Amino acid sequence: SVVALNGEVCRVSDFVLAQDAHTPQALPIIGCLAEILQICHSPAQRRNHASSLLLETFQVIGCSDVYLLPQIQPFGWTVLPAAALLCGVNVQHNCAGNGCTGTSAIPVYEERERTTKTQQQIGHQNPSDFILNTAQMHDAMHVQQFRVQAEQLDRDWAIHTGAAAELDAQK
Repeated sequence: SVVALNGEVCRVSDFVLAQDAHTPQALPIIGCLAEILQICHSPAQRRNHASSLLLETFQVIGCSDVYLLPQIQPFGWTVLPAAALLCGVNVQHNCAGNGCTGTSAIPVYEERERTTKTQQQIGHQNPSDFILNTAQMHDAMHVQQFRVQAEQLDRDWAIHTGAAAELDAQK
């Protein structure tokens, strides 16, 4: 594991935000932590810290129609110093956008013993299609840079539609 600048412990396969020191004004890099690297005989090794991180990077490709959150897909790979790690982020598969369903039932184990209970296993379609949860509250200063602007409603239309719905409900 590696500790991000915000104090959060991040592990391999966690999604994270990192800032490239060469482009400090750019948006943070969205990545999936693939490897934590430590250079032998380095000052980082003497402190038992990571030296570098290998990230699979992701780019925002649009907005998810269902969740109204940024849709991200793999973009490439990068190696960054461990000090570039800002925080962990919540990323989920875009199940609604891809029509993912429960494909099979798998047994539930309790205290290492198989029970008669089962749970649905989700079969993901297009497994590299993700959404970035910009609704998370922690580390908002980093995450909110990726949020999708809400579409402004026409005030007259909203009032008319709301009043019509209220009148229909009273009938």
